[in-house]
Amino acid sequence: RAGEAGKGFAVAAQEVRQLARRSAQAASDIKALIQNSNGQIKEGVELLNEAGEALGEIVQSIGEVANIIQSISSASQEQASGIQEINNSVTSKDEMTQQNSALVEESTAAARDLNDQATQLAEQVAFFRLGGASRSDLRRPTVASVRSPARDVAQPSPVPVVAGGEDWTEF
Repeated sequence: RAGEAGKGFAVAAQEVRQLARRSAQAASDIKALIQNSNGQIKEGVELLNEAGEALGEIVQSIGEVANIIQSISSASQEQASGIQEINNSVTSKDEMTQQNSALVEESTAAARDLNDQATQLAEQVAFFRLGGASRSDLRRPTVASVRSPARDVAQPSPVPVVAGGEDWTEF
C-alpha cells in the first residue's frame, strides 16, 4: 500500500526489529555476565576476607612466637648468669682447696718437725734422769702420742732429793 516508499520503510522496520532483538539479547547476555561477575566478585571478596583473617592469625601467631623467643632469650641469659656464678664458686672452692692443701702440707711438715724436736727433747731430758732409768727406757714420742697443751696440762712431778741438803722437791 505505501508503494515503493513503504517497502523501504518495511525493510527499515525489519532491520530495527532485528536490531532490537539483538540488543535485547545482548542486554540479556550483559545482564547474565554482570550477575556472573557480581557472584565472582562476592566470592573474591569472601576469599579476600578469609585471606585477611588468615593473615591476621599469622600475624598474631608471629607475635606469640616472638614473645616465646623473648622468654627463651631471657631464660637463657638467666641460665648463663647462673652458670657464671657456679663457675665463680667452683673457681673459688678450687682456690680454697689448693690453699687448704698447702696448709695441710705445712701442718704435716710442722708436725714432723715437732716430732723430731720432741724426740730430741726427750733424749736431752733423759740425760738428767736419776735412779734406775736408762736411755733404753725412754720411748720415742710420735705425732699421735704428743698431747696438745690446751687439752692436757702436765702436772709437775716432784724430783727426788739428791745430795747437798737442799730441798729440790719442787722445781
